[in-house]
Amino acid sequence: MTIVSMQENRIGSWIAALIVLIIIMNFIFSFYCLDQKARKDQVGPYAPEIVARERREDSLQKAKQIEKLKKIYGEDEK
Repeated sequence: MTIVSMQENRIGSWIAALIVLIIIMNFIFSFYCLDQKARKDQVGPYAPEIVARERREDSLQKAKQIEKLKKIYGEDEK
């Protein structure tokens, strides 16, 4: 191998790596844009009925956890 072909090979490797990196970054940015659009339009996982249901479930879990802690520390008997 000559020095010229090694340099061309190295440059080609960098170009291929940069193209792959740009494709991956574009893929991630596309998902970010889709997520932002879904939030704005309130569709998918950001639909009002789904958000309300998750809040209800979270509050029920929190209430159950508080009751468990009261039982553990004996505060429910006072």
